[in-house]
Amino acid sequence: MSSDIPPDPGPASGKGAAAASGKPRPVERARSIAAFLQDSILSGHYRPGDRLPSEADLCAHFAVSRPTMREALGRLAANGLIRTRRGAGGGAFVARPSMQDSARHLATLVALSGLAARPGGDGAEAGGPAPDAAWPETLLGARVQLLMACARMAAMTGADIGFIRAQIDRQSDFALDDAAFHDACHRMHLAVCEASANALLCMLGQALVEAYHSRTGRGPVEPRERARYLAFHVRLANGIAGGRPQDTDAALTDLWHFEYERLPGAAETAPQAQVERPPRMRDLRIPPVQRLGDEDGAS
Repeated sequence: MSSDIPPDPGPASGKGAAAASGKPRPVERARSIAAFLQDSILSGHYRPGDRLPSEADLCAHFAVSRPTMREALGRLAANGLIRTRRGAGGGAFVARPSMQDSARHLATLVALSGLAARPGGDGAEAGGPAPDAAWPETLLGARVQLLMACARMAAMTGADIGFIRAQIDRQSDFALDDAAFHDACHRMHLAVCEASANALLCMLGQALVEAYHSRTGRGPVEPRERARYLAFHVRLANGIAGGRPQDTDAALTDLWHFEYERLPGAAETAPQAQVERPPRMRDLRIPPVQRLGDEDGAS
């Protein structure tokens, strides 16, 4: 544990009247202190589980009032870098985030990133940007690319696809309402990320899956669209089970184009690609998910 405080580089320059007097406003000083402490945490000066110096010591070191220091610590807490405890033995401690916590936090930030910045708000200039109309497309592309990476890892390591298959079985029930169908697709994509057996890749993939689901996972899905989702997902699962990463890439590429076409306003600019035609409902036969053992036995 490191309880000493790194040297303070000095107050950040202020704006307006504050800059003219050489004394930054409290909110700017709090921002600079928070950034300085964040750098100290990320550089390893304070490690997960370490207790930061007391509020009084921090105030004395940075020559600021308690409200300013509390604002700085509040910024660190809002970013998930520290957690505070009250009572004896309490204080501010560097957080030990789990991968699940990190994924949820990242998913929230990603989902909010496509919304309009408040004019004049923190981090936004007056007359800031309007909502990014291309954000769903951007999020879709990033999500599919990470799913591809996860599926390739799963295929190359012979991952178990039991839970993936269970969600495909749910999707094959055309009596499901739209919310339940979206949930089955969502859970299956989360399972593909987990099947990668790579904690960091899984965290990043699940964060984008969650963010995309929160922005798009509520619309109606027609029966013929469900059939196409099902066909793509069966191909994906078969590619993982058969150890064929090229097949998982192909299935997710086709899914990418299909989901792009379903985005609002994307019909006129959808990428031109030969995408698997959906079967007629009366002819739909869901092929069994091929397992590695089946191929070995056949040979």
